[in-house]
Amino acid sequence: MEAFLAEAARTFGFSYAIQSIPDLAAELDAAGDAFACARLTPAERARFATLRVPKRRAEWLAGRLAAKAAFARHAAAGTAPAEVSILSRPSRAPFIVEAPGLRLSISHCQDYAVAVVAAFDIGVDVERTEARPAVLARAILCPDEERLLEHVCGCPAEVDAMVTRFWSRKEAVAKFLHLGGSLDFRCINTAGDLACLPGLAQAGVRLLSAPYDGYWISLAL
Repeated sequence: MEAFLAEAARTFGFSYAIQSIPDLAAELDAAGDAFACARLTPAERARFATLRVPKRRAEWLAGRLAAKAAFARHAAAGTAPAEVSILSRPSRAPFIVEAPGLRLSISHCQDYAVAVVAAFDIGVDVERTEARPAVLARAILCPDEERLLEHVCGCPAEVDAMVTRFWSRKEAVAKFLHLGGSLDFRCINTAGDLACLPGLAQAGVRLLSAPYDGYWISLAL
């Protein structure tokens, strides 16, 4: 995952950071909320205080710390985490209060939280490769993607990997567009290196994807 993001960052000019969620969860268990509060702004601490489920608390904090680290890389400055506030817009898209003109995208899944920061539109998504109900595939795949899936129908592992790849790419596009759950995934064709979105201003969105240790990570630029 690190190698994939590093090469894409060099090619396209964005910054990124990866945070281990299990490591962060262990820090929270050992040090309590003081560990988080020392790294959050007052507005972020207020949001963190509303989270009750340990898994959700660790995921949320990991995403914020990854975003702060990615921003520090982008700004090439030794900015302390507690000096940068990552809040959410009404669309739930995260943004950097101190640099609202920059684009920020965050994703977390099981073990990892990933954040990317750029001066241009960008979306990132990480998904764990696992079996998903056939009804889900039918609900998200466009005809071109369904045809590709037909070629691997005899191998469950390849089916799981391909559906996860498509899911990750569509989520990255949704974050790129700041549309989230309001976007009909069947209207996004991610079978090629450009996502086709009929009816939207963008004629195509560049897609990059890679598998890593049971996960798929995707970028939309």
